[in-house]
Amino acid sequence: MNECLRGRRVLVLEDEAMIALDLRLTLEDHGAVVIGPADSLEDGLRLVQENRIDAAILDADLGEVDSLPLAQHLRANGVPFVFHTGCNRPEFSSEFAGAPVHLKPALPDSLAADLAALLSES
Repeated sequence: MNECLRGRRVLVLEDEAMIALDLRLTLEDHGAVVIGPADSLEDGLRLVQENRIDAAILDADLGEVDSLPLAQHLRANGVPFVFHTGCNRPEFSSEFAGAPVHLKPALPDSLAADLAALLSES
């Protein structure tokens, strides 16, 4: 268990139900409190407005929209996040430098480890 995640409130934004469930269970195994999972940008933004969020895992591509507006909001508010996506996009290395990018399929434990590392830095 990663102690850096214990009690931390982690938003999961993922539009694939099985992946969202796997991420939620993994984070809970590490002691995190999972917010969501949200399956759309609108749901993710709503959950951020309604809850204190310590960190997030963001699926970059949500059908016809992406999660970059939510990533911008989190970055502006000092909330660390990792991307979990099926494609690597230029924005990841430019606008969101420092945010780890995990290409699908990624092991949920590796995302949890990156979140823990980001939280320990902050």
